[in-house]
Amino acid sequence: MDNFLLESLGLTSLISIRRGNIIIARNSQLCYARSLHWDDVMETKNTQVIARQNRDNCAFCPTCPSACWSPTQCQQRCSPNCQGNCLSETVCCPEQCVGGCHYGNITATSSLICNACKNMRIHENGLCVEKCPDNMLKAGGALCVTHKECTSFFLGTGFISDEINECVLSCPPGFTRMSRSRCVRCISSPANNYCHGACKDRHIRSIGDFRSLKYCSRVHTLNIYNIETVDTRRNTFLEAFSALSSLEQIDHEFTIHNVKIFSALSVFSRLRRIGITSNSSMT
Repeated sequence: MDNFLLESLGLTSLISIRRGNIIIARNSQLCYARSLHWDDVMETKNTQVIARQNRDNCAFCPTCPSACWSPTQCQQRCSPNCQGNCLSETVCCPEQCVGGCHYGNITATSSLICNACKNMRIHENGLCVEKCPDNMLKAGGALCVTHKECTSFFLGTGFISDEINECVLSCPPGFTRMSRSRCVRCISSPANNYCHGACKDRHIRSIGDFRSLKYCSRVHTLNIYNIETVDTRRNTFLEAFSALSSLEQIDHEFTIHNVKIFSALSVFSRLRRIGITSNSSMT
């Protein structure tokens, strides 16, 4: 932060920052940046909190027992048993909650509802779960919906993709629309222009680009070039290379140039045929 007019943070509901560092600096009117227990807020404990060049000559939390956002706004603290995720100092939120929770009605007789979910939320009842139940579909990256709900999702244009167990706005590359509301795996071939172009010419320039090959069993051209080893996290590579698990045939051209992420080409373990056109090449 760097704001001349800022006098207090006032984030009274903030109880969780999942990742990243905090830098609050050069706010000449800002009080109480140092009066907070930031360790209670940070979920990752090896992070940095830097508060400097702010207004440090303020009264230290005049109306609060230990920590505050402003002179009259105390910092909510959780019991150590809550792992930084609570409704109050003594009431912990469910494990799948992020950023606190609340009661479903004012009588406090219902279950606690998460303000946000760590993983997935069931659309019908708002319940947070680690993953969608087997009889539901993943939608929008964070919701679980029924098959019936899917057809009216995305403003009535939702498609059911049974193979990947998702409700999608449009059929993903490597799939084709079947009937009114379903996506089925497309069998890539020249006859259907390699799944209507989705699997025809693939040019991979970053780790993320590998995802475009996830459901392509056959492509016309595959060029992979100019990729540096930037993100070294193992899960990132595993996710990227798993997208190659469907690839069995490259009809025309296969090029790998100036790529620094492969120690072996075993990630193409299902690749059976390369070059069936008259002027095909591999470089």
